[in-house]
Amino acid sequence: MDDHTAHPRSGLKSTSGNAKPDSGKWDQLLQSIVDDWPVRNWSNVGVVVACSGGADSVALVRALHDIRRLADEANGFLVVANFDHGIRGEASKADQDFVTQLASDLGIRVCTETGTGAKSDEASLRDQRYGFLYRVAAQTGCRYIAFGHSLDDNVETVLHHLMRGTGPAGLTGIPQFRSADNHSIVNDFVIARPLLNVGRKFIRDALQQIQQTWREDASNADTEYQRNWIRAELIPLIQSRFPDAVDAIGRAIEGQADWRMTIESSANIWIQQNVSQSPLTIKRNSAHDVSIAIYALQMIWQQLDWSRTAMGQTHWQRLAKTIREHHPERYSLPGDIDVVASELSVVVQRSQRSRA
Repeated sequence: MDDHTAHPRSGLKSTSGNAKPDSGKWDQLLQSIVDDWPVRNWSNVGVVVACSGGADSVALVRALHDIRRLADEANGFLVVANFDHGIRGEASKADQDFVTQLASDLGIRVCTETGTGAKSDEASLRDQRYGFLYRVAAQTGCRYIAFGHSLDDNVETVLHHLMRGTGPAGLTGIPQFRSADNHSIVNDFVIARPLLNVGRKFIRDALQQIQQTWREDASNADTEYQRNWIRAELIPLIQSRFPDAVDAIGRAIEGQADWRMTIESSANIWIQQNVSQSPLTIKRNSAHDVSIAIYALQMIWQQLDWSRTAMGQTHWQRLAKTIREHHPERYSLPGDIDVVASELSVVVQRSQRSRA
């Protein structure tokens, strides 16, 4: 009898016939991924897997490799990508060496790059990483970039948004899949986060059960960065009173999914009816629904690759208010964005300073 039994709905064969004795959680991790991201959607195309050497991204590399190996059909390929910012010296070089060895052991192509070593803010560091990953995807002909973000990362993101004064859209968390075709380097391209519904502890337990090691990034303890402070101090404080807080917030995020789909549909219609490009010009209309307008504006910011880091809810509300009114107005928004409102329209574009 064949040891490999197909899992329902997944097209994935069980690893139970040749797995290590305590690999139950690893099998559950694989099943969680294929439930959220069916194998047929990605196993026949290229996937860049962003890997820092940490537990979550290592688990993603191993999991996608195992899923492709066990799938009924898998004609695509994986590319492991690691970006070293160069700000942690030998430690980050050792992380990159670890990732390179992991990819070699699995027979996966690896692409690496090292930054300038200049310490910067979280948004700039993120832009450097994403720029590298977009280049790798374009150069290797990949359809997806997969990130190892977990349920805990999603909860941290929502708490971060909440404390920055987010609107309802910020409470929907990180999208599990989103198009990245707004970026100048890539087209018809998707970002995937297959582990977004899996907790950080579960991921580590699963890795231990298959005896897979990972690297711990000491800079994650640097609470100068807001996300690290939320992870290291705020969430443990919340959990001291509400032990199941991460799961509870995760369920609340999941409950916002239908809202996101509804308002995104309305926002796309709003954009089609009211927005033209080059330069970005928006019709003024006192009947605009503020919540839909703000969500649409946030979508536009993403499509134009404009920074949203410093844009708080007060900025979005001010811009939405400008669109609803009809008197001339001129001001600037964070990210060197200029707003010029005439009687009938609002022009929004990068300032001359940033384009110089």
